[in-house]
Amino acid sequence: MEATATCTRHPDRAAAVACQRCDKPICPSCMTSASVGFHCPDCLKSGAQRTVPVRRAGDPVATKVIIGLNVAAFVASVIFSGNARGTDAWLRFGDATMAVAAGEWWRVITGAFLHDGVFHLGMNMLFIWVFGSALEQRLGKAGFVALYSASLMGGALGVVWLSNPLGITVGASGAGFGLMGALVVLQITQRTNLWSSGLGGLVMLNLIITFAFRSSISVGGHLGGFAAGILAGGVLFAAPRADLPRAARVAIVGAGAVLLFGLTIASASAKVGAI
Repeated sequence: MEATATCTRHPDRAAAVACQRCDKPICPSCMTSASVGFHCPDCLKSGAQRTVPVRRAGDPVATKVIIGLNVAAFVASVIFSGNARGTDAWLRFGDATMAVAAGEWWRVITGAFLHDGVFHLGMNMLFIWVFGSALEQRLGKAGFVALYSASLMGGALGVVWLSNPLGITVGASGAGFGLMGALVVLQITQRTNLWSSGLGGLVMLNLIITFAFRSSISVGGHLGGFAAGILAGGVLFAAPRADLPRAARVAIVGAGAVLLFGLTIASASAKVGAI
């Protein structure tokens, strides 16, 4: 830009710099700071018009969908039952070992999307949001869904092994405990102190609550989900050291979820048959 140049938009004013994008001379009042140099109002406006909204790379879509499904299932159960706890829906769709053994295999899945009232739902969804959003950003949608499925099935197997076969279990806490277990593995592989991060204390608190209120909390569901989450986390977070491709790790965890599902059905039949 020549020293005697005037502003393109204000001919009566001396230009201070040239626009970094179009090289037109502009005065101080027309200057807008850019990452490199300054832009004129025309280029600034043009750039804004070309900008399109882009979803954040770490947007936990799968976590949001899972929470949405849980909320939708709870609302449907309340409407179906005609009460705030959705109790009639439990009888039809809750995880009941006797019913699973009789052929109603879908209950091991549907039971994990039903809840005993708003508080139960809210606590589990908070659990899933906190752990799920953090894990999904590391694993991606497919990896997170595989982890969640394995955790859910681990919880269902724990219910069969450790809970009363005549009871009915509902809630996503088994899957939530699995996410917590996977996060424990992640922090260990990152050499993070579990107590300094607060995760160690949170795990201990939840285990204490689980056993302290075992008459109304599924110990089997929590422990089964936690164990499955640790195993899945080992595959997803520790296996990379063995140069196992990410897609293969996700496939292994997904296959593990299917295996746990089959083992849950078989265990339910065996337990009821032994009564």
